[in-house]
Amino acid sequence: MKTDHLRLLGADAAIEEGSAAVAAPVGGGDPEETVHYKYSASYVRKDGKWLQDSIHDYPTAGPDADKTPRERLADLAWLIGEWVDQDDSAEVDTTCEWSEDGAFLIRKYRVRVGSDVVMRGVQRIGWD
Repeated sequence: MKTDHLRLLGADAAIEEGSAAVAAPVGGGDPEETVHYKYSASYVRKDGKWLQDSIHDYPTAGPDADKTPRERLADLAWLIGEWVDQDDSAEVDTTCEWSEDGAFLIRKYRVRVGSDVVMRGVQRIGWD
């Protein structure tokens, strides 16, 4: 690990940014594959001690580093289309499509009981 920046946000908060390289066996055996990450960590000081609040890492190299959000979501492409689930008491209508920029799946649903819509919503599925 290598710290690139440490920034104080006040007397009791800080953010660290850096890079790391992790070597691990591929598939549980040899040879090793090295994955490079950028990371950020936030710290808070409580009772005079610095504590980690959160850590996030972001792959910067390897087979998935350059994938677009759409490529990362490709395994969920089977959701695209119109779906209906119903029984004697309710019906759920769902549609799913790619957003205009292709970065998200947009899932809209509606729940009907009889002729009344009792619930509806929109779900945006993305890659973080």
